[in-house]
Amino acid sequence: EKGHSVVNCGKENSFGILCRDDGEFAVAHLSVAPAPPTEAEADAVLFPRGDCPAVMAELCCMRSSHEAGAWRTTRLPVRHGGDHLLWWETDAVVPFGGRICWVDYLRGILICDLFSQSPELHYGPLPVNPYDGRWHPDYDFGRTRGNLSLYRTVCVAGHGDGAIKFVDAAHRDLWFYGDDAHHHSASTPPNFITSWTLSSDWRTWTVDGAIEVEKFFDLTTRLSLGCIRPEPPVVDVNDPKTIYLVVKERVCVGAATFVVAADMLSRTLHTPVAYLLRSTMLSCGGGDSYTSSCDLEYNEPFLPCQFSKYLGQDVPDPDTRWDKKSKE
Repeated sequence: EKGHSVVNCGKENSFGILCRDDGEFAVAHLSVAPAPPTEAEADAVLFPRGDCPAVMAELCCMRSSHEAGAWRTTRLPVRHGGDHLLWWETDAVVPFGGRICWVDYLRGILICDLFSQSPELHYGPLPVNPYDGRWHPDYDFGRTRGNLSLYRTVCVAGHGDGAIKFVDAAHRDLWFYGDDAHHHSASTPPNFITSWTLSSDWRTWTVDGAIEVEKFFDLTTRLSLGCIRPEPPVVDVNDPKTIYLVVKERVCVGAATFVVAADMLSRTLHTPVAYLLRSTMLSCGGGDSYTSSCDLEYNEPFLPCQFSKYLGQDVPDPDTRWDKKSKE
């Protein structure tokens, strides 16, 4: 373990913040990379462990109980990792149950108790076939994988302590399905939009809802919407069986955009809501320009939160509070 006062970790989506009920908090960054070879391995044509070298994980963490501004970097062991961690890339960071979860939408979750005296990383696979690679195979030079949150999401939802949910709405012709993608045409939709809940062992997923895409398109047609692939999936934080999806009438900038709520248990859709937040300069076919969030135009997902529930609560008048302290 080493301590330092400045942190420069590069990828912002690898940072997580965790707060405890006693007021202590931690900010952490995780990096996963192939472990440097030993001298013997460097001299060998192949690694003794096979074609795939081991990985190392470094946790850079600042806790409020540490000295002010003190960051500490620790190399952590990874339990149950396997060879797929060689291609690890963090897509999302989710705090849950006193732990931080780093998510790679192509393979799984790395879970760590930041407040443990001897923190470790535990790997839990997502209920998907892991992709043998990190980036889009056709764009390896640019080293990009696109925004996978358009197709998959991991979040915490439900009352009380909640539960970790995973939703997969990815269509089967996407590049990360590997060989399966070559057996589908560009217009082929996925078989299902499926949601899972993570069990207490942090490794087992239980399916708690699924809608066949043909069924979904049948429902959107009845609501006078098109059959454009829905994305991105967002879980209702208070009602985990409800998944919000964005549907456009056409695949172009400025197309009419709607948000629909899908009940994963009853396999029904609620009345769609037009998503109109800002004007756009372009529209499909001329005429009046439909509007949509700039986040959707740049393929950024929604940010679900409970902030709005606090807007109706009484807030103490700061002037009154100051007068009370002055009298004391």
